[in-house]
Amino acid sequence: MYERFVEAAVFCHVKIGCSITPKVHLMLKHVLKQMKSIPGGLGDKMEDWVELMHQTGQRLRVRFRSVKCIKKRAKSMARTIQMNSHADIDEQIEEVKQNASRPKQSNKADSKRKDRVERRLAALIMFEGGDAVISNK
Repeated sequence: MYERFVEAAVFCHVKIGCSITPKVHLMLKHVLKQMKSIPGGLGDKMEDWVELMHQTGQRLRVRFRSVKCIKKRAKSMARTIQMNSHADIDEQIEEVKQNASRPKQSNKADSKRKDRVERRLAALIMFEGGDAVISNK
């Protein structure tokens, strides 16, 4: 089933004029094994950690932008990451997050997930039947 979704997605992606980004390439060529081995597939996995890494990298670039020597800048950035990666502190931060989190609304989330899966399957069936309209507008 995954192959069908990927082929449709990549076809439409290219058809509307988008380039094949590294993320699209990974989806097309390398993710099938993970999709088969992870219940629900990779689509159900949170990507908050990716956004956090982008934000952290941006803060470091801004903080060390005035350091002209690339080697010194890289070393300073690496040292800062190391200093901010203390296991005990990370554990305490995670504990605070868990205690501050609201309980999950499983019924609502399950219903939304079911609806999303049904809409995706309907769109795939339309695409494969030639009934889908692809537009870059």
